[in-house]
Amino acid sequence: SVPDGTPRARLTATAAHAKAALKAGAAGSLSAAPSGAAGAAVALAVGENAFAVEVTAEDGTAKTYRVTVTREARALSSSADLSGLSAQAVGADGRWSALDLGAFSAGTTAYSVTVPYGTTQARLTATAAHAKAALKAGAAGSLSAVSSGAAGAAAALSVGANAFTVQVTAEDGTAKTYRVTVTREAASSNADLSGLSAQAAGADGRWSGLDLGAFSAGTTAYSVTVPYGTTHARLTATAAHARAALRAGAAGSLSAVSSGSAGAAVALDVGANALAVEVTAEDGTARTYRVTVTREAAQPLTAAFENAPSEHDGGEAFTIDLRFSEALGSGGVAPSAASFRVQAGDVAGVERVSAGLWRGRGGAENREGGGGAASPPPGRAATGAVCAADGRALSNTPTASIGGPVRIRVEGARAKEGKD
Repeated sequence: SVPDGTPRARLTATAAHAKAALKAGAAGSLSAAPSGAAGAAVALAVGENAFAVEVTAEDGTAKTYRVTVTREARALSSSADLSGLSAQAVGADGRWSALDLGAFSAGTTAYSVTVPYGTTQARLTATAAHAKAALKAGAAGSLSAVSSGAAGAAAALSVGANAFTVQVTAEDGTAKTYRVTVTREAASSNADLSGLSAQAAGADGRWSGLDLGAFSAGTTAYSVTVPYGTTHARLTATAAHARAALRAGAAGSLSAVSSGSAGAAVALDVGANALAVEVTAEDGTARTYRVTVTREAAQPLTAAFENAPSEHDGGEAFTIDLRFSEALGSGGVAPSAASFRVQAGDVAGVERVSAGLWRGRGGAENREGGGGAASPPPGRAATGAVCAADGRALSNTPTASIGGPVRIRVEGARAKEGKD
């Protein structure tokens, strides 16, 4: 007898007489073989295999020697264990991701995992501990053959518990079943916000926060008033539930927005402007948060002189500041030297100090006295005219008098002289 791992055998025979002829091989299929040399190799079947050597003497006398080689049958594996088991799930986006079944053990045959409502399908991947074991996997009651280490068929998930199974059949027929319960959560009805804020911008395009007051998920109406110079507003909303969908913008014209991201900017009219955030929960429950942004009406654009020197000597240059009631904005027309009407002197240049504040550099004529004042032309198109970004012209005529050898006062475009 030889073990199952022995695939072939052969005979080597030596004749007692040098003149004897030999044949050797599998019984019934002998071939000539020299004395002392190996005969042809014969493949061994499991079980008994008959070999023979036929010896023919010089005078024709014959004798046959027989050898039976028994190849033992291979012992079949009874291993129906897995060496690995994992689960994957997918949602509406079609991307598969691993589920956490916990640590795997070949001796543990029951596992469970919970997935959110948005998970629509699941599948199992099993690896057999023995190469000859056969696997079936899938939803319990609907198994299909699968290769070891390959993902099984995907099964749709219902809300609640979903039973998945891997059936392992060993080479000798021994069977073992591993079970995985995938529980799909019910859809969330949470349509709340956890945060809501508003931002506004003016002609300079810089966004800043608005004060809506303390936020509460149960409060759905908010309001805020902004000055006329505020031209746009937007809302930033954060959903209380990760699966809720958001739309934000001007009421009646909402667009999708990610939780925690700013919505589209809305141009503001003078008066009340309705902005909104619509929250749709996983199960379709909807809630709308409303924000009313009231833009104040335009105020007259005015100006006043500041820091005018009390007197001059008729020779040294001096500066005088002009402050406007609001910033003129990038679209407005700033003051220039032509904006100042000066009696007995001139303005050499104007520079911006800060938003709404400008400084003129002037000097008196070298005579008995001098002074300075501003009187912007009335129309936007006039040389030196000053106006805001929306076209509002200066509504007043600021004046200033500077004392000296001759006091000078400018009122509009007229000057009056008088002794100190």
